[in-house]
Amino acid sequence: MKLEYSRPGSHGNFGDDLNEWFWDEVAPGLLDDDDSTILLGMGTIFSRWFTDQLPADSQKIVIGSGGGKAGGPPHLDDKWHIYGVRGPLTAAYSGLGQETVLTDPAMLLRDFPEFSDLGPRRGIGFMPHIWSLDHWDWEKTTRELGLEFINPRDEAKGTVRRIGRLEGLITEAMHGAIVADAFRTPWIAVGIAPGFETSKWCDWAASLGMAMTFHSVRDVYAPKRSTSLRIIKGAIKEGLHRVGIKAGKRARPRSGEWDVADMKGRLRSLIEQKPYQLSNEAKLDTALERTRQAIARLRQDAATGKFARK
Repeated sequence: MKLEYSRPGSHGNFGDDLNEWFWDEVAPGLLDDDDSTILLGMGTIFSRWFTDQLPADSQKIVIGSGGGKAGGPPHLDDKWHIYGVRGPLTAAYSGLGQETVLTDPAMLLRDFPEFSDLGPRRGIGFMPHIWSLDHWDWEKTTRELGLEFINPRDEAKGTVRRIGRLEGLITEAMHGAIVADAFRTPWIAVGIAPGFETSKWCDWAASLGMAMTFHSVRDVYAPKRSTSLRIIKGAIKEGLHRVGIKAGKRARPRSGEWDVADMKGRLRSLIEQKPYQLSNEAKLDTALERTRQAIARLRQDAATGKFARK
């Protein structure tokens, strides 16, 4: 059984990177490189934008993946084995019953022995999404505001530990909130980048019976690239324009002082007002038990040869 999950570029992304070692911990010996059976990992990948790239004749297993992106849901036939999906929005989107709702499997990280003693809680963290990371020096801003910068491209196990030790987390990355909630670190969801996706958050939150509250932080732009490179690119585009060749979208202007001040002001307000969220412990325990049972069924079916190549 081969694991497949989203790999956005070569620099890593916390929520996707969890897949690299998570499944070997919760289901030891399940995975290999045999793509006659595909296990869809964590992430918003239970949609045709992702599943159409998988081998057409392979069996596909879904256990906590989310749907809702471009292309619509996959056509489900006898090659699909649905052990559960991330939340009720994914179930409805895919034409499945609400009995298939689990939660995001990453919440099971609280079961892992290596994360059982993370030490005393200290500080408030800030975690941007990778979409925002290259638009602004968030690490510098985070330090200026007295926050702890959580880089979504850092090694995932270290990031889990850091989130679990925080007093609170302001996050644009959904799996930052998921891991925080699992370890009972209060969190605040912020939308920064224009492509911020609220639906996947609501899907996960609804699996825990939790309403989502989103806070807006101004999207600022000053990419961390060398000045000389920007000048060269600008000169090339200007030269192409003069000879009548279209060079695509105009470069986005750098954010002005007012935009930066507004961004920092909104973050300061969140730090001071502390509008934290945290799921109900009993509902979380119920969702986690559903997810554990689904993984146990998958392991039993694999052990009895249900997915063996014929």
